[in-house]
Amino acid sequence: MTISLDVQCESSSSFRSPSLMNHKRSHGEDDPTIRIDQVVHILGKLFTKVRANMINKKETYSPSTSAASLFQKTEVSSDEMFEDSLMAGFMLVYISFIQIVLQEDFFAFMRLFSPHDSLLTQENQPFLPFDALQNNLPILLDLRYQLQENRLLDQDFILTSIDSIFSKFYTLHFLEMSAQKHQKDYGQFYTPQSVIRFMWDKCATLSTFVLHLQSDQNATVPRVFDPCLGIGSFLCEFLTRFIKACHFTIWNDPLRLTKLLTNYIPNYVWGIEIDPFAYQLCKMNMMVHLFPLYQRLKQLNIRLEVGSISRLKLFCNDTLKLREDSNPFWNGSDNDVFERDCLELLRDASKLKFDYIVTNPPYMIRKTGFVAQPDSIIYDESILGGRGTQAYLYFMWIALQRCDHERGQVCLITPSQWTVLEFAQHLRKWIWKHCKLLEMYEFEPYKVWPKVQTDSLIFRVCKRTSTCYADHTLYLRHVSRKITLTELLATYDNFNRQQPDVSDSGLKVKHTSLAEFDTRILASPHASFAFLLPAASCLEELKNVTSHLPRLCDGEHYNKSTLMTEHDQKKPMLSPPLVWNRGPNTNPVYALVVRTQWALQTFGEESCRRWLRPCFYWNGKTSTSTTGGGKEGEFWRTRDEQRLSKKETSAAEAYWPFCTLDAQEPTQPFYSMIMVNKEDADVLKDEYERLGANAALYEYLREARLALQADKTDKEIAHCQYNKCGTEVAVKIVHPINCGYFTRSQPRQRFFVDRTRMAVTNQCIYFTIKPDCLWQDPNYYCGLLNSSLIQFFTKVHCGYDQQGRMRFFGKLMAHIPFAPPPSVEFMQLIVVLVQGVTICRTWLYAFVRRTASGQQRLMERIRNGEWRLSAAESELLLLNHLSSLPSDTSFQPDTSLGYDDETLLAPSFQWIHHFVRFYCHHQDRLVFVFTTLLKIVSLLQFTIDQLVYYLYQIPERLQLEIEQDLKLGGLRQEWGARADVMLEPDQMASWFERIMAIVISFTHV
Repeated sequence: MTISLDVQCESSSSFRSPSLMNHKRSHGEDDPTIRIDQVVHILGKLFTKVRANMINKKETYSPSTSAASLFQKTEVSSDEMFEDSLMAGFMLVYISFIQIVLQEDFFAFMRLFSPHDSLLTQENQPFLPFDALQNNLPILLDLRYQLQENRLLDQDFILTSIDSIFSKFYTLHFLEMSAQKHQKDYGQFYTPQSVIRFMWDKCATLSTFVLHLQSDQNATVPRVFDPCLGIGSFLCEFLTRFIKACHFTIWNDPLRLTKLLTNYIPNYVWGIEIDPFAYQLCKMNMMVHLFPLYQRLKQLNIRLEVGSISRLKLFCNDTLKLREDSNPFWNGSDNDVFERDCLELLRDASKLKFDYIVTNPPYMIRKTGFVAQPDSIIYDESILGGRGTQAYLYFMWIALQRCDHERGQVCLITPSQWTVLEFAQHLRKWIWKHCKLLEMYEFEPYKVWPKVQTDSLIFRVCKRTSTCYADHTLYLRHVSRKITLTELLATYDNFNRQQPDVSDSGLKVKHTSLAEFDTRILASPHASFAFLLPAASCLEELKNVTSHLPRLCDGEHYNKSTLMTEHDQKKPMLSPPLVWNRGPNTNPVYALVVRTQWALQTFGEESCRRWLRPCFYWNGKTSTSTTGGGKEGEFWRTRDEQRLSKKETSAAEAYWPFCTLDAQEPTQPFYSMIMVNKEDADVLKDEYERLGANAALYEYLREARLALQADKTDKEIAHCQYNKCGTEVAVKIVHPINCGYFTRSQPRQRFFVDRTRMAVTNQCIYFTIKPDCLWQDPNYYCGLLNSSLIQFFTKVHCGYDQQGRMRFFGKLMAHIPFAPPPSVEFMQLIVVLVQGVTICRTWLYAFVRRTASGQQRLMERIRNGEWRLSAAESELLLLNHLSSLPSDTSFQPDTSLGYDDETLLAPSFQWIHHFVRFYCHHQDRLVFVFTTLLKIVSLLQFTIDQLVYYLYQIPERLQLEIEQDLKLGGLRQEWGARADVMLEPDQMASWFERIMAIVISFTHV
């Protein structure tokens, strides 16, 4: 059956591109960008009509044999395939567009290709209705009319702009409709044309190819390979450049042009694409880019025979397998000797090398989406395997393995994580040994792809045996988030190594020797490439200053030999004072963490007393999201609607957490964890069956297992191992494991001391103090960990991308140096300061909790140590407190951790409690009390920082660099000019007394 595509021509007034209507007969007609947008607009409008027509007549669709095989293999029915006619409609409109652009040459040009490639071969077009090209006259007439009416039917203009037209049409009218599913399936995010040009500019400019063609009368085509073609944009950019080079060299040589078109390009340009639809578009795109060669041969009166262009070496296959049966179109009986032989060549890196491999690999964790298990014959799992491995590593591997030893270049755009994270450590060692990293260009999140949060890294590599001269790696990073992509590419492109532009303060530059004997990679943690990155200039000096110190903590897999050089290992070292721990994976967390008040009402006090413990937790889902919170949202909707009422930010704050509190029972923890492990589950079941005890709890856990762990049929009820949740520890120092990166809203680390035996999940890490350690006060370590210096070390060692996002893994934190306190008296100074900050924060939180609106703004002031409130912030504070002025009995410090007597009753700061309670019920003193507490916290934090700098013997020059790097200059700006608060090491006791007198003076009206 066929589809009759009845698309009526429309008048120009109803269909004309809006851009042209607004600029008709003006200079705008000559603007290429406007004209490109007009073409795309016309194609989009037509696509909408064709698609609607196909949906109305989809029952007449009969798939071709190849299409039927594809649908069967991918378990997609033809109805599903054409339910919205997205692919078929797009393919039909674009082929019709090509017909019009190529005009009368379309059919003659297509007949030159192998039957396997030609658009005229119906079997090769699984996404088109049968005989669509024979029945698309209404579409051709409509499209031609619209292009002519808008003065856009200009073959030279369209062929010159075809890449931009195609990518915009594909992105706006295909990807954005199917983006969420289609991009996630294959990790597809198509690269902007400007980025593609930039990457090719780094490898081969137009003059490169001109010289190539001039160098030898028998010069062929550079060997080019793209292991993840997409729609072919990278290969098409190569063809555009190379054919343009022909204009300046062999444009009048019919023999060489004929060889290029019919033999060299088909045989020297290779590509693989796993997505059948993208693969079809890629081939179509490639053929259009070859059309100028055909045109020129016609002008030279050369007539080519049908089928004279060799079969293109473009294959629909899985790059991770490269086998005949990994072709989605393969039906089990095909015997395509050509494809099989080519794939065999690609599988063997010793048999096939390339001059250029320029592409954008898919970004996905390996075992998600449609990423298959890689073939171990092609991919060395001892180098590439590992927890958290990303799919792009395998594409890096195949590219590097097939890069020519003398002339080859690889240029890729990937996330930057592989340069520093542990999962790529073996690959980094291999790259450093066998390759030269020539250039690296970093891009902030959302810069290349506005909807993609991950940062990007463009890097160019060659083999160490390459004739390409380079003795340094160039790394460029622009830290401004306001610079546009166009401006950033221009900045990188115009960078002069010999005369760098020092006027651009946002541009960070690093040159690193490529000498093979450079062993820094072997000495760096996990063979990190961090030493290649532009970093704070103080980093190397800081390493030298602290290299003799022991480490702060034992990691989860602490191995002394991995953290120190052989020379360091011979030196006597103190044992790290802290032990790193991580909360357990309380799966299913959305069942085993419950709201305390709901649990008391549902399970009863006795069951809660025995089986539940207070839990430090923040909710990561909401039932009001577009997904309804998934199966967890559905589970809680009929039980406790408040459990997923909102998605919460981390409750962790420096010194004292800011937990969600129940308005009715503010002294009780908001969340509790059900402490039932495998052995407890058996006890619970036995008591339930024999005695009927804990019935509500047991039945709830059974329902949770059925609803949230349907596949765990070996479990009767939901349970988890909780032995690492921290309830058995009298004192622990807690912090979220994922820290993101430091920002205005979260400028500092957020360690706090818990003495309440509160349970934590795997959202958090916590430190305990070794029993045999000389220094046992947790407040001392809390102050140390929240200092600017340790924050800088944490950023250096725990960062996993160049944006500064961090994960506080133990094996990373084990690299942070620890300077033992010189005396008990010194340690006690920091302990007292931490107690003061903590008490102030508990009162500040009490104010913030009474502020219904503007809480985030006030919390930012607290975190940044700023006390000068704006008029609007003062008004917020007053408006929320005037209606219910607290009395000295009703207004209490925050109870997120209950009432920590040891800290909150510290004798040095009892005057803070008296100060707040005295003034809190005076309307005209509320802002004064709040700002005074902020001011005290600010000075005390500055004092803690000074003591830690002194402890580590960090000179003031390095202190300034550290604070500049962390963007923490606010405290020094406020206090650095005051001589009376600056540290006096020789008069430590009197200096400290002066600090205490100053903070007390802040309370004087």
